[in-house]
Formats: sequence, C-alpha cells, structure tokens
Amino acid sequence: MSKHNARLRRVRERLTPKGGPDGIDYSKPPSDDDLDYLAVIEGYARMRADMHTKNQSRGGVPIVPVNRAAAFYGNQYSQQEFRILAIHEGLTERGYDESEIDVRIPEYLEVLDDFLGGERDDEIGAVD
Repeated sequence: MSKHNARLRRVRERLTPKGGPDGIDYSKPPSDDDLDYLAVIEGYARMRADMHTKNQSRGGVPIVPVNRAAAFYGNQYSQQEFRILAIHEGLTERGYDESEIDVRIPEYLEVLDDFLGGERDDEIGAVD
C-alpha cells in the first residue's frame, strides 16, 4: 500500500507544475501584496476605460465618459497625478486609509511605471 501511495505522490508531483512560465507558483494563493498590486493596476485600467466610453451604451442607454482625474484635479493634470489617483482608488477598494495609502504611493508609482513599461500614456489626457 505504501508503494502505491509513494508512486501516486511522485506522479502528482510530476504533473503539478511548480511554477508557471513566468516563474510564479500558481499552487499558492496570492499574497496581500499581490492583491494590492492588482487592485492598483485595475484602478488604473478602470479609470482609463471610463474615459473612453463614447458611442457605447448599456441597455440602449448611452454611457457617458467620465474623467475622474479631470474631476479631481481640473482639466490640467499630469501623468503622475493620474497614477496617484489610480493608486488611491485601488488601495481604497482594498480597505486602506489615507495615511497608509500616502506611505505606499512611491512604491506603487514604480509598479505602475513597470506595468506601463516606463512609457507615457497618451490616452489619459494628461498635459505633460
């Protein structure tokens, strides 16, 4: 019986990938840090998508584009201000308060810079 169990365990180990092609171990649940990073990236993507809903409708009702950065900062805002607002939105959704978010802004600005490949995003309407 133990030989059988040992064989089954070895087969399972062989069939269960230790990590994906990107080296991430998908057998473990995501950490809180990973979920925070995802929340920030999703916040950025959501803010960007909300600006580009022109000619779209839901149930026959037109969806009005929303530029949250312009509503918050006025029509003149920078790439960094847009990103900081996205960080606030993502981390607020995760339950962080203002003081915790302010401490994390530099780290998450780097995360968004990596996510965007260090490039300027011309689609967000920033003036810089």
